[in-house]
Amino acid sequence: MGLFKWARDKERVSTRSGFYIMFSLAAFIILVGLVFLAIGVFHNPTSQFSVAFGLGYIPIGIFFIYRAIDGAREKKG
Repeated sequence: MGLFKWARDKERVSTRSGFYIMFSLAAFIILVGLVFLAIGVFHNPTSQFSVAFGLGYIPIGIFFIYRAIDGAREKKG
């Protein structure tokens, strides 16, 4: 839960380094989600765990991208 608390802090996310960290973290999380999704769909179609894990990680990554963009927008405004 520490990452979510860190992502909600607008002052920390609105810095340039915070934006890069959040965006990189989001890209990595989405990539992990896509890998698990691909494993679950193509390699082992009977594994619902991999599909659920992949589908769970992708929205978390999208949330981090949203927070990075929202934090950068707060800095401008």
